[in-house]
Amino acid sequence: MIEKRVGWLSSSGLHIVAMILMLIDHMGYVLYPDLVVLRWIGRLTFPIFAFMLAEGARRTRSRKRYMLRLFILAIISEVPFNLMVSHSVSDIKHQNVIWTLLLGLILIDKLDPVEVKDKPSWLRMISIYFWLIVIPAFAKVFNTDYGLGGVILIIYMYAFLKFFDHRVIYVISSAFVMTTLALLILNGFMYTVEIGSNRVMIPMQLLWVLSLVFICGYNGKKGISSKWFKWITYFFYPIHIMGLVGFRYIVGG
Repeated sequence: MIEKRVGWLSSSGLHIVAMILMLIDHMGYVLYPDLVVLRWIGRLTFPIFAFMLAEGARRTRSRKRYMLRLFILAIISEVPFNLMVSHSVSDIKHQNVIWTLLLGLILIDKLDPVEVKDKPSWLRMISIYFWLIVIPAFAKVFNTDYGLGGVILIIYMYAFLKFFDHRVIYVISSAFVMTTLALLILNGFMYTVEIGSNRVMIPMQLLWVLSLVFICGYNGKKGISSKWFKWITYFFYPIHIMGLVGFRYIVGG
């Protein structure tokens, strides 16, 4: 795992930062679409959640219960998400980000099971390649939020936490991975910048890299340990979306 001898953010602190960033992002999406700076700030959100999911996959007592919680949350969040992005209760074209987190957790469990089952090595390799294809493809086909790139980032975060122990290498490699994903996979968040007489399209997703400021401030401590805070971190996603959507309807948006 990356070095945790120093750091200024506990797990609960990192969750709070991510929730604030997500709220800012969705405020920009729902209420203030002309304030593009809010969407810029929001680009820092997903890598933090991906990192905390990877950390949770290492520390949880039961991955199956962890998956079940995410599955229930994904179902609960679908209607609020649909109302936010398409003004409709149902929308099969785009699925909320909790599905992406769930797929990432499932893939982690398939690639690195807690209990290693007795299988011939060749059968184990076939199983790994199967899940490496199926899970990302599922994210792509069903268009989960952040989709294929999100699943890849989650797996990267888990692999580094499990096998490496150097913060500097983590920063450098993470910056490379995030930049590559932003340019090759998640270039949908484009913003036009005028340089002289030319207009240049820049992927806002490149701002993923700035999330490392917070991720590398993680000290490995739990922080707030009460159950009420745990459930706040779970249900903040659908609740704050419904609040923003409700406010949009009230003001006639």
